[in-house]
Amino acid sequence: MRIAFFLPFAFACALAAAQKGPEITIPYDAESQLYTYTEVVEVAEQTPAALFRNAKSWLIDATGDTTSVEVVADTKLVDRGVVPVTFTFDAGMGVKTPFTWNTVYTITLEFKEGRYRYVINKFNIGGDLAGSVPGMPLETYVKQHESMGIGKKRVIEQEEDFCAALELGMKKLVESMKAGVKAPKKATDW
Repeated sequence: MRIAFFLPFAFACALAAAQKGPEITIPYDAESQLYTYTEVVEVAEQTPAALFRNAKSWLIDATGDTTSVEVVADTKLVDRGVVPVTFTFDAGMGVKTPFTWNTVYTITLEFKEGRYRYVINKFNIGGDLAGSVPGMPLETYVKQHESMGIGKKRVIEQEEDFCAALELGMKKLVESMKAGVKAPKKATDW
């Protein structure tokens, strides 16, 4: 009798433990409830004006768009950018297809003497910069598996693969930004 009660209970516990959500390594900000990259970067002997100028130049080079950069009193820049994210989509029965989604993000840069802070968040998967194509917020995307029955494991793997590829793209973007903001603007010598 005890075994008959214990086996279904043990099976239910094992099933619940096996149905974990995806392991996402992108930092999550509990306060804003958004996936967010943020850091204060120390840059010795750089004025806020120089950091601002370098960052604005880098933003225009990175996004290729001068119209979307929002300037707030020469101490803050806000822009939107797109990073293409390529991952492998498992269609089942051994069919794996590379798939690329443009992911729109918002970047905010704020400047003080000898340092600046960046915040990259509001990831929107499959959208466009103009907002004419609605995308899916990353916070919604990583919860798709919750409504799945059959195929849940495959969807979790897809969410993890996509987020790993997005994180790689964001790390490259941050490295580029740090180099661009730190670099002194060269004078034109012609």
